[in-house]
Amino acid sequence: MTKSRALVLVTTSFPIAGDGSEAAGSFVSDLVEEVAVKTPVRVVAPGV
Repeated sequence: MTKSRALVLVTTSFPIAGDGSEAAGSFVSDLVEEVAVKTPVRVVAPGV
């Protein structure tokens, strides 16, 4: 069995499309998108 590794990012602000929170934590979303180019990323946040 192969082990899958991912970076886990814990945040209190992460945008959820359509609920008005797009501006809150948008920088976190941008960071995740850039890091995900190199390694899998999992986000832990309220509502995600």
